[in-house]
Amino acid sequence: MSELTGTDQRTVPRAMLALTLAGVCCSALLAALDQTVVGTASLKIVQDIGGQDGVRYLPWMTTAYLLLSTSTNPLYGKVSDLYGRKPAYFFALTCFLVGSAFAGLAGGMVELIAARAVQGLGAGGLTVSFIAIVGDLVPPRERSRYMSLFVLIYGSSSVVGPLVGGFLAQSHSFFGLTTSWRWAFYVNMPFGVLAMILVGVAFKVPHRRREHRVDYLGAALLVGGLSTGLLAISWGGQKYPWTSPLILGLVTAAVVLLAAFLRQETRAAEPIVPLRLFTDRTFAVGNVVVFLGTNGLLIGTILYVTLFLQLVGGLGPTAAGLSLIPLSAGMVVSSLVVGRLIPRLGRYRVFLLTGTALATTGLLLLSTLDRASTSWSLAAPLAVVGLGIGSTMTVLSTAIQNSAPPGQIGVASSSVTFFQSFSGTVGTAVFGAILTGIMSAQLGGASGAHVVNGAAPNVALLHTLPPALQETVLNACTAATRGVCLVAAAVALAAFCLSWFVKDKPLASRSR
Repeated sequence: MSELTGTDQRTVPRAMLALTLAGVCCSALLAALDQTVVGTASLKIVQDIGGQDGVRYLPWMTTAYLLLSTSTNPLYGKVSDLYGRKPAYFFALTCFLVGSAFAGLAGGMVELIAARAVQGLGAGGLTVSFIAIVGDLVPPRERSRYMSLFVLIYGSSSVVGPLVGGFLAQSHSFFGLTTSWRWAFYVNMPFGVLAMILVGVAFKVPHRRREHRVDYLGAALLVGGLSTGLLAISWGGQKYPWTSPLILGLVTAAVVLLAAFLRQETRAAEPIVPLRLFTDRTFAVGNVVVFLGTNGLLIGTILYVTLFLQLVGGLGPTAAGLSLIPLSAGMVVSSLVVGRLIPRLGRYRVFLLTGTALATTGLLLLSTLDRASTSWSLAAPLAVVGLGIGSTMTVLSTAIQNSAPPGQIGVASSSVTFFQSFSGTVGTAVFGAILTGIMSAQLGGASGAHVVNGAAPNVALLHTLPPALQETVLNACTAATRGVCLVAAAVALAAFCLSWFVKDKPLASRSR
């Protein structure tokens, strides 16, 4: 078989599909790796170009990228529906590559943060474009096969990224060239250009232009509301108390701006996010399950199990990162299997229920860890969590796209990527607050509470404490990690319960 029937019953040659997928997979992988690679190399970056005050700029390396990539997700979906996938994709990839180039050349932290913001502006469109382009090229019944590639990319990047970042943070010589952290940004250039060429040459789906009005006011309100909300979530409880005037002001601004956005969307001739999509039960409930059952659980598991293994298990950062291989492997395996079973059965809800049930079970098993737990004893629970999240992500991408009209595939795709990104931000903040809250309660204000700052274990500080206090801190960290996993299991259980309300809509063999 050499052809597939894509959107509007258009025949899509296999060569075109393969080359286009190679391009969008390449660019999506760059975006997925960027966060973990740069995060691992961040301390080395600050040492090299940060100066005396460099550490205070460190959170902005992530925050600037996160704000732009998450808040622009819905805009890319709408723009690609209005103007076509190629212009939106090329704009996103160009921003990502320009940001990468300037980040690699940065001589100071302010320059680097600005470049990271430009990178984030592009990264938000690369993930949306992947899902939307698959929706254009592949009929609904076959989409899950290709959506599993999305999970493969993000599952593997969570393990590969820290290893690459750790490698690039140290100097190595190859063929007369010496690597440094700057290569974490420069390496994006050749692969990004290759992706642009592949998509430019192979992707030939025509776009039907139509008269439309761009909702500029809605776009501004959405970006403003999401940005202030994300800042509040990122800073609250970490940099500033939740009750501080700044955080309360950001929360108030976010609520006002987003309320104004919703009002604007009811009046706009061409809304950025058509609210009528949320009248479809599968679309609405599916996005809630995306928020509850994907990135928040994944990032919470990665951060706090890794912290436990470093602080309590005594592993180094690299060894702790490698201990997450079962989690990533589980994601990849379940995504590939489910991606092939859905086209054969024509059903997807059973795999969503299975996935959320597995994630709940795995997190409950992780909540039983103790001081004697090792990376080997946690491998099976981590694999179960991975199997659950991988299945859930694959099903939801397919189900949500299938519930949207053909002309709004971009908006549907952006809803998936937005709620995944937002889930990760909220999950990090909430689970971090739970961890520090339990530790503080266990330690009763003892100096050992400073051993954990967010998700960063200070092993050197631990070893300076008296032996009795060290034991107290390790017990507190174990109890706090159990608490995080138990809350995460409750969230996964809520996702399981909501999954019963996702309808098994028919998956057409030919696009509508």
